[in-house]
Amino acid sequence: MGDFSELNIRLKLKVDTPKNIIEVLEYMASLRSQEPTILPEHPLFKAKRWASMLSTYNDPVGAPIKVSIFEKDWTDEGLFLFVRSVYKDRGEAELFFNWLYPFIDALWLEFLGFIKYDSRDHPYLIYYTDQGIRFIVN
Repeated sequence: MGDFSELNIRLKLKVDTPKNIIEVLEYMASLRSQEPTILPEHPLFKAKRWASMLSTYNDPVGAPIKVSIFEKDWTDEGLFLFVRSVYKDRGEAELFFNWLYPFIDALWLEFLGFIKYDSRDHPYLIYYTDQGIRFIVN
């Protein structure tokens, strides 16, 4: 791809998500300054922009777009991750969801968010399925 993309997601992490996964997400969202010493073995962490994709605001028109927060679910101690980030996507979004899929607490066909590429008229809608994350575009 390689064009600017706006990533908007809201997802819940499973209660038993390992601490090291939470720490990596916190680093990616600029909620912790120190990179974790051990990164998961996954192609995402070989990508150039993995560390900043959840916390970048490289909007081509200069709009200040960046929101990344964790919020506790008051019902069961799970965590919600909210992200709005604009960055130059080179496949990191698909790698990110492929890596995070086992830790997402969602129902079949639950809507998780969207990715809007500046070169496309319609966004990619992101859905959780039993076979993995699905990106759907008109």
